[in-house]
Amino acid sequence: MGATGNGSGNGIIDGKWDSLNPTDESQLFWQDVRLAGLAPGPTTGADLLPTNSAGGIIGITNGTVTDNPVLGLNGTYIICSAGILGKFAKQLDIQMDDGNTSTGSMRVIATQARGVAVPPQTAIDLSTVAGSDAITYTVCMGV
Repeated sequence: MGATGNGSGNGIIDGKWDSLNPTDESQLFWQDVRLAGLAPGPTTGADLLPTNSAGGIIGITNGTVTDNPVLGLNGTYIICSAGILGKFAKQLDIQMDDGNTSTGSMRVIATQARGVAVPPQTAIDLSTVAGSDAITYTVCMGV
């Protein structure tokens, strides 16, 4: 089965990581990954973003200021996963980054309603937030 959409061909994944637009490159990325047999899931439909085990969406975008969801997070690509409990976000950061959820290549931001235009957010240091273990967040990583 061939791809139903085409990107710009410039090597940049345009579109918000949590896009609701099925023609955004951030959605078409998942179609390409699935058509290549690298991940399971639908290759057609109105929403191609996968979900994590907590039911939150997983997305990817480019690292430009326009599409980057986190202030100061660097990377060619930014991968985000929503609906992550604070206690797991802390563990992820300890294992994969610097142990501080507000610095490094992995950062935590407040989860926003999907599809709402939100400017890049300041990352949250969960060690300073009372009760953060039981609150859900979005974890983003620059690669």
